[in-house]
Amino acid sequence: AIQWAPVGSQGDFLRVTVAKPHATVVAILANDGAPFPHGWPADASLWRTIADSDPDDDIRITVDRLEPPTNRIIGGLPRTMRLARGSLSGAVYYEDRSSAGARVMRIHAVTAALEIVVPNPPPDPTTGERCFACHALTRDGRYIWGVQVGAINSVSYDLTTDLSGDSPPPRYPPTPIGADVASFDPTGTYFVAGTMWSGPLAIFDATTSAAVASTGLPGAGSAYPSWSPDGMHIAFVGDVPLGNDVESAAGGPLVGNLYVADRLRAAALDFVAPRIVHVGSSLAATPEGGTSDTHPTWSPDSRFVAFQHGTRPFTWAPNPGALYLLDTDGAVHRLDTASGPSGTAGYWPTFAPDITREAGDRSYYWVAFYSRRDYGNAMLGTQGTGVKQLWVVAIDANPDQPGADPSFVPYWLPGQNIRTSNMSAFWAVDVPQ
Repeated sequence: AIQWAPVGSQGDFLRVTVAKPHATVVAILANDGAPFPHGWPADASLWRTIADSDPDDDIRITVDRLEPPTNRIIGGLPRTMRLARGSLSGAVYYEDRSSAGARVMRIHAVTAALEIVVPNPPPDPTTGERCFACHALTRDGRYIWGVQVGAINSVSYDLTTDLSGDSPPPRYPPTPIGADVASFDPTGTYFVAGTMWSGPLAIFDATTSAAVASTGLPGAGSAYPSWSPDGMHIAFVGDVPLGNDVESAAGGPLVGNLYVADRLRAAALDFVAPRIVHVGSSLAATPEGGTSDTHPTWSPDSRFVAFQHGTRPFTWAPNPGALYLLDTDGAVHRLDTASGPSGTAGYWPTFAPDITREAGDRSYYWVAFYSRRDYGNAMLGTQGTGVKQLWVVAIDANPDQPGADPSFVPYWLPGQNIRTSNMSAFWAVDVPQ
């Protein structure tokens, strides 16, 4: 939606103009005081018309106001924006943490339709809570993994089946595996799992949740594993000491460094000793401060790792966080634009599977993350609420120089509920049928 700060009074008319050199759309809105939303939810067909015209030119958006008693027109300050040539498909899966317990939601990237993935998961055997969260997806979007929060049982569902019933059948019986965070290998055959705070990493059979033999992964002090799309690397957070203020209400551990475990060969699950790729304390003097690197995620070509840095992994308390891009050669790029005007409002990044190609041999990654920043005004948006919402940012796939900001202005992810606390977005290439 195109939104603006409330101005004028009942009886005014607003003219919204969206223009490119060879295409213009004009909407006339009447402030009828019912209440007037001070916004216009332009539909997808309008944006398609504008996007298809003069694709290399900026869009110019203006909002002008007419005061009928005086016949005076007050011109608004024009704003410009650029549309990428590429498009994102598939679906985004995320956690809604505002409902009773937590639930996984799905937004279709094209239609922005929103639905609950597993409406009635099995109740927790001790509390009766119906909570399915902390999810991971196979890259084709067919299978989802998560936990029964409370019992911390591993559970997986086939998204091509009907999951709308009460306690829909999982792929295997809910199993306690001592982990609450996971990441699938590229084929969906295995997943690597660990904890949100500090513990070992292990590999499991994705069809049974049984542990499988592997070597080289850490036996303690690790968290948040992420398997690379080429299958040859696992990034994770290491050096997380046990007992290091891991109370969940505070937002998690204070310390974390990034590691990568390289696979010896694709035919086996053997890894060389993990190597440290970034030290969290090296960013202690940044605006967000802190010594905690967390939430690593791989770019679709396995060249980069994006991660969150700050005082703690989560924002359950008002903990500042910022987003970074780490090159495989060790160069670190701070994503200032993505992290918000303060540079401290970016959390839990995840790459989309798409790389879009632009004119001039430019390529862009796309990253989803969550933030408490304002979206729009208080009528159609989230202004003043501080609610967690999902955002998407384009990142230059070929940063010009170390330390340069390769991120662009992010956009709010359409389709999500502006009244719920949304986080932990994961992408799938296709919507299962």
